[in-house]
Amino acid sequence: MVTLIRWFINLKLTEEWHVMAATFAFLFIFLFFFNWWSCRGPLMLVEFVGWWEGGGD
Repeated sequence: MVTLIRWFINLKLTEEWHVMAATFAFLFIFLFFFNWWSCRGPLMLVEFVGWWEGGGD
């Protein structure tokens, strides 16, 4: 019983660590992408819309 509780606590800690790591990774990627988007994004979007309207050629 004690082993089961200890295993559950370990699982809980691991789960929280996993969520925290995923959150940090998401924030890092989001900030990096936002920084890139503010520099290149609008131009890329205009190019993509032009490509889409032009039939994808």
